[in-house]
Amino acid sequence: ETFKSPGERQLDALPELKRVREIYESASGKLKEQIAGERLRLFEAYRQGLQGHLERLTKAGNLEEAVNLSTEIKSLDKTIADAQAARPPALGMGNDSKETILWEFKSRASVELDKGIELKTQGDAYQLSSSTGAGARITSKRSFKPPFRIAVRVATDSTNIRFYYNNQVLSIFNWEMNPAELRIHEPSTGRNFGYRDKGFLERNEMHDIEIDVLEKKIVARADRKTLVEVDMRADGVEGPVGLGPAFGSILTMESLKVIDLSKPKDR
Repeated sequence: ETFKSPGERQLDALPELKRVREIYESASGKLKEQIAGERLRLFEAYRQGLQGHLERLTKAGNLEEAVNLSTEIKSLDKTIADAQAARPPALGMGNDSKETILWEFKSRASVELDKGIELKTQGDAYQLSSSTGAGARITSKRSFKPPFRIAVRVATDSTNIRFYYNNQVLSIFNWEMNPAELRIHEPSTGRNFGYRDKGFLERNEMHDIEIDVLEKKIVARADRKTLVEVDMRADGVEGPVGLGPAFGSILTMESLKVIDLSKPKDR
């Protein structure tokens, strides 16, 4: 116990023990995050099962049981929200601990489910699907203004990885009309532009995508490669961010976060 308490030993005089302590602290943080994540996933899987049972009870006309189960689901939602709030912060994309994470998806309680989006747990990830054409998405419960970065680790089974900002389309990878064309929408005006041979991502593979929303510029990257850097206006815009499929695509999402890009002097 003495070893765990900072300041109780002069570890500088014991370099080997100091190194052991560093390893312990690093491993301890990762283990806490892993345990918290597994706990949330169990809650989410249980909630998913309850929701399915609630729908079956409602269709069968068992309204009293449905009301009781709905109350249980609301209680579970609070438990999930509390577990989410207590979860240790994760490192940013690329394991850069210097990144300031403004918001990240941790569980269903992190987001609004908009336009018919279906969100299900799938192992360590989440599956996003919809029976509607376009517009279905998960949306952050917080709003953001430039400069910030949307960072996601995601895969599509076919087409359409769609990013949203301020409840409007921001970017589309694997566009259904031309999968090779990257679509970017200007946040301040809604005008949309296409960039040939920049938008295709291999299907059924995880990709690290970053969209930088600056006041007068949009930068899109995939798998650490800059795809486009274009002059577009986002100054004066503030709103939530979102992610969703379209036209039958199914997304598998491992992480989604918003990272602060403001300079230290501006924070």
